[in-house]
Amino acid sequence: MCKSAFGTSKAAAVANLAILSGALSVDGGLFPLDEKGNTQGVLNMGVYPEDLPGFQPYAKNKEKFAKAWRCELPDGGLDADGILQEIEAGTIRFLYLAATNPQNFPNSGRWLKALEKVEVLVVQDIFPTEITRLATVVLPGSTYAEKSGSFTSLDRTVRGFEAAIRPVGQCREDWEIFAELYARLSKNSMTQDREDVFNEVRDLTSLYADVTFLEDKYATCLQNPHQVADQSLKYQLISVGTGVGGLQLLTGTSAGHFGTTSIWAAAPLEVEPEGLLKVNGKDAEAAGISDGDEIKVTSTTGSTTGKVLISTSVPEGLIFAPHNFIELGSQQLMPDGDNLTPVQMTKI
Repeated sequence: MCKSAFGTSKAAAVANLAILSGALSVDGGLFPLDEKGNTQGVLNMGVYPEDLPGFQPYAKNKEKFAKAWRCELPDGGLDADGILQEIEAGTIRFLYLAATNPQNFPNSGRWLKALEKVEVLVVQDIFPTEITRLATVVLPGSTYAEKSGSFTSLDRTVRGFEAAIRPVGQCREDWEIFAELYARLSKNSMTQDREDVFNEVRDLTSLYADVTFLEDKYATCLQNPHQVADQSLKYQLISVGTGVGGLQLLTGTSAGHFGTTSIWAAAPLEVEPEGLLKVNGKDAEAAGISDGDEIKVTSTTGSTTGKVLISTSVPEGLIFAPHNFIELGSQQLMPDGDNLTPVQMTKI
């Protein structure tokens, strides 16, 4: 779903409609499009604080997982905004970032300032960034071509894949890094392979019970649908304030790139070699701006400079900036949790 003014309220309204119409069933549901591959698989594995793998509520199921993982789990966790606030408060002094770059978060300048306060920053990633420069320790992960596993699509299709090349240099598959770190911290030897991982997933969740690609690496399977418990869905209160007029900056994903990693690939860069600020022709004429000019765009949270692309694809009163290009710095202009904000535009 494209974000816009009142994006949170619009998403809540869609969710309310789905509950009211009974769309959240085995044969239907909501399918929010995301810019990065395997987001559904990440959600299935509980990589967010509210649930454990398999969409199992954290508080109700933490003892089950603690027993399986032979550890004591905390009472709860924090989302990205909560982590940021705790860093700023000085509560979080050690942070481990795996396969994520806060430069792509709204109000990214706030994140960079906060990360400088962290006493120990561990970054597990595949490319050098400003975040790896700030890191105390960098753990080189591997790209999709250097690992094996599966991708889960929004329609519950699960596709297994094998490594195409051996890991380059010192990089390793993410689960191998996690397993060795766990073994060192717990002082217990830990050896796992792909089959061990999937057997644990099958034991602790019901989502992948019928997945068979371990036996056939080219198989395509369907995961079991998540069953919504009766009376577990809740309507969201919707409140919409007064819209803000004037020139607005909208950030979003580029049609020529995939997340933030394709900007390192030669082929996508042939299609779109750099991040450009798309401006409507009337706005450009009013500001005395031409194609290729350098402009400065300023909001209440920051400013950035970039080249202009005059385009009919954006309406009058709107500037569009692709946030795939981290160097463009468009996300530092965004307020927390949004991607549309009033701005001022000046020619340099």
